[in-house]
Amino acid sequence: MKIAQLKKSVIQAFEAILSELSASDIEDMQDKLTVQLHKLTDDGKRYSLDEVKKQLTANR
Repeated sequence: MKIAQLKKSVIQAFEAILSELSASDIEDMQDKLTVQLHKLTDDGKRYSLDEVKKQLTANR
């Protein structure tokens, strides 16, 4: 329960200072959030370049 409350308060604090952030601050945060999003959604599948090329030519 404490984690949920902490997360909520961090999000509220972030929203409160959002208008004070510079473009650079926002870009840095965006990069960190993108990395985290990829970690959460990564299914572990990796494709070789040859596999991708085959898929592209098969879909033409």
